[in-house]
Amino acid sequence: MARERWRKIRRAPGYEVSDQGRVRSVDRILPGGRAAGGVVLSPQPDRDGYLRVSLNGEMAYVAHLVLEAFVSPRPYGMEACHSPCLSEGRQDCRLSVLRWDTRRENARDKKRASDEGRGGWIWPPSKSVAPVAPEVQG
Repeated sequence: MARERWRKIRRAPGYEVSDQGRVRSVDRILPGGRAAGGVVLSPQPDRDGYLRVSLNGEMAYVAHLVLEAFVSPRPYGMEACHSPCLSEGRQDCRLSVLRWDTRRENARDKKRASDEGRGGWIWPPSKSVAPVAPEVQG
């Protein structure tokens, strides 16, 4: 397996993103001499299931960070697209499954994924709710 590569996030000094879709803060000394950083951030899904992280108080999409660091700044009118034949769904932010493309192509990808029955593309995931037994009081 190839070694994970990390690159600086230009729009957020003090953070890095990897080609595997992970984001971390870097070790640094804050004003006043206190040490900070060196932590992999926990991404949170938005309402559509795309992963975001908070960088300096601003939310950023992980897929955008990966593409901006390893491919190019976001071209005008382009979206971050997950290749349906390679990706495990919206939360798969590996560089190998991402690309910049048009809104039309992104919609085609979503259609292809749903036609192939790839459950990872559905958000929110279906929840099978088991009946809850009433509490027994004694």
